[in-house]
Amino acid sequence: MNARSRPALDPATDIAANATALLGAVYAICVMARLDPDPKRLRILADHAIANLSKRQKLKSKAPSR
Repeated sequence: MNARSRPALDPATDIAANATALLGAVYAICVMARLDPDPKRLRILADHAIANLSKRQKLKSKAPSR
């Protein structure tokens, strides 16, 4: 199966939940940037937020389908 025949997103992807989580992460980074503009801490926060999004996606893909 080549890249063109596969859908861009997994059909089981909960787009609304992922969008909400991503928006929350962006908001948290904006707040942190105003309170403490340390680039190292902001990078750690961004990495943590992205890791949580990918972890959530992996857990949903392992969940049994109904």
